[in-house]
Amino acid sequence: MKALKITGIVVAILVVILGGTVVLLPSHAHMERSIVINAKPEQVFAEINNFQSFNSWSPWAKLDPDTKYDFSGAASGVGAVMNWSSENDNVGIGSQTIVESEENKR
Repeated sequence: MKALKITGIVVAILVVILGGTVVLLPSHAHMERSIVINAKPEQVFAEINNFQSFNSWSPWAKLDPDTKYDFSGAASGVGAVMNWSSENDNVGIGSQTIVESEENKR
């Protein structure tokens, strides 16, 4: 009976610690990655400011070559939209929209 009581106390302490940890965690997270590309900004910008050349450099394209793509909105820059649909769970269904574009910068 004493072992059961000790086990119960230990479990209760662990639950309190876990609960306290969850409460202290931030409510949101931010992740950012960056790399250095040895190319002129004009070359890079031309590749990423529209979705037509997306599959030439995107690692997602290699996961499922049979992914279906639909392009709409502007041809490039703000308003360009790419929708995709794949049977592969790692690719799935989704969309991207260019919401901000600054020539040769971002």
